[in-house]
Amino acid sequence: HLFASMAKVATLPGGGPSVPLAGDSFEFATGVPDEVVMSLVQQYIDSSVWSYCQMSQVCKAWLKTFSNDDQWNQEWNRRFAQRPTDCDAATWRQRYANAHTIERKFASGSFDFRSVDPRGSTVYNLTTVGGKCLAACGDGVIAYDLAGLSRSTDVKPVARFTVDNNDLAGAALCCLPTAGGGVVAGFQQGGLAYWNAGDEQGMCWEAHTKGVKAVALLGSSILSGSADHAVKLWDLGGAAPVCTAHLPDIMGGVTGISPIMGAGSMAVISCRKGARVWDFRAPGGTAVVASLRTDDWCLCVEGSRTDSNIVRCSDKAVHTWDLRTKTRIHEPLHRHERLIAQFKTDGGYRLVSCGLNGQVKTSSLEGVELARVMPGRGRTRSLDTHLRSGKYGKLLCHQEDYVLTVDFDETRVVVGGLEGKVEIFECTAEVPVAKRRRAS
Repeated sequence: HLFASMAKVATLPGGGPSVPLAGDSFEFATGVPDEVVMSLVQQYIDSSVWSYCQMSQVCKAWLKTFSNDDQWNQEWNRRFAQRPTDCDAATWRQRYANAHTIERKFASGSFDFRSVDPRGSTVYNLTTVGGKCLAACGDGVIAYDLAGLSRSTDVKPVARFTVDNNDLAGAALCCLPTAGGGVVAGFQQGGLAYWNAGDEQGMCWEAHTKGVKAVALLGSSILSGSADHAVKLWDLGGAAPVCTAHLPDIMGGVTGISPIMGAGSMAVISCRKGARVWDFRAPGGTAVVASLRTDDWCLCVEGSRTDSNIVRCSDKAVHTWDLRTKTRIHEPLHRHERLIAQFKTDGGYRLVSCGLNGQVKTSSLEGVELARVMPGRGRTRSLDTHLRSGKYGKLLCHQEDYVLTVDFDETRVVVGGLEGKVEIFECTAEVPVAKRRRAS
């Protein structure tokens, strides 16, 4: 298939099709551009990056193509431009190999080691940022240093956040880092707390009459959603927090909030059987842009980080909606037997979800996004593998009780729930020796 595709795409200088030359070397005509060769190989080779990077052993022409570090730099910019560069790698080829290996491990649910903090108190929400993880749990808000982990089995928090009004605090139900390095959290008693960057003592005020289940950043303001069926927009620029918008009577109570990237005044809010997109530019923030219905209770929503027209919400699967047509745009992803408590994506690479059946699933979004933006594209083995993986997900772990929250960063997935422990799964760019031997 690869040779046939190259014969169709590439042409000789005289205009004729490029075909393999006779002999065992399979040397290709010089009219095949390097970027075409690498693009086709990447689409058709559904194997480890070790195989991809060793394609230079096929023939002399490919030795030149797959050893060209400038070409690997272009490949990196095409696929991983939004990812931090691996400074430890000496070449772009090695950087690409490291990143690709981690992506494949994440998509298959394969991690190299696991660290655990057996807290004993329910973990309601986890958020990773800048090599750290914030945890909202039964005894408040704590922080972990993910960058400082070793291959040990135990991990301990490095900071604990306290407030000036414990009557409004109690169990923390949600937490979120702010753009300036601060932290905001919602509590079971209806309190909302804010900590400035570097502070472990923060201010707490009465934001709702019932537990604050979700917080989100909308520009420089903070959105809070509660079991009291209300959503409020808060301005923290003054001496005291000021509520600038109030959405009452959200049917079924608020279960999740997410801003829509690229639309600074819009947010998607999940409630009992679906989600609604609100525009807070309207007086009182009462303009409903779209209503999205799900088949069952919707516990989590997320606006796409790359496309302001794409919104995801979940019931027993993750559904992707196009706000322009108000329709679902491909098959549901990560089907669970019970409701999905939370899911997270990072734009176009990864999807991770956890459910009330105790399962945590991971998969790649690259093939799913490719099928969405190019629906007429011919299927390849690699693309079909991504689509099957996205539909059902790969099982990362299975706990006996509800898994309520999950998040991830470049190399780690962090899991928490009713079992009262924080589990951190970490993968590395190491390729097992056995796979290297099979590839070679």
